[in-house]
Amino acid sequence: MRKSKIAASTLIFLVVFSSVSLAKERQGAEVVITKKDGILVSGELIAVKKNSLLILSSGPEAGTDLTLAFDEIQKVRIVRKSHVWDGLAYGLLIGGGGGAVAGFASGDDRSGFFMLTASDKAMILSAFFGSIGMIIGGIGGGLAGRDLSYSVGGKSDNWFQLRKGELAELARVKGIQ
Repeated sequence: MRKSKIAASTLIFLVVFSSVSLAKERQGAEVVITKKDGILVSGELIAVKKNSLLILSSGPEAGTDLTLAFDEIQKVRIVRKSHVWDGLAYGLLIGGGGGAVAGFASGDDRSGFFMLTASDKAMILSAFFGSIGMIIGGIGGGLAGRDLSYSVGGKSDNWFQLRKGELAELARVKGIQ
């Protein structure tokens, strides 16, 4: 009887917790827009409309909605979070773990001038491959977090229609309105 009460309480807790975490509002991408007159506008991309972008400003007019027509936009830059630290950590774990497994799998040396135990090999290979993994992971994480830029000025309408779809996927409200 006691186990069923604990299980029921745990189930209720999980249902309530998951609904609370799902209730968070979806955030649109952070954008920096350069207008044709040189003015920079930054904020959250709320929606992509047929002929304009709806932005929640974070600049001097923070908290206000701005509608920017496509014909007044020169460049749209999507600001992305850097993943360098994530890449370093994953590279260290994967490379170091792989090196440790390889070192233990090779076993102890039986004879020779330079004999190592399996744990010594695991430690050396873990450090070596962990370092290489960190370098590769850091580079990959840095590249994954690069900002995206779309230059609008002087492009064909067909080119821009494709980019509108990509921007719409990054907005808080998905799809072209």
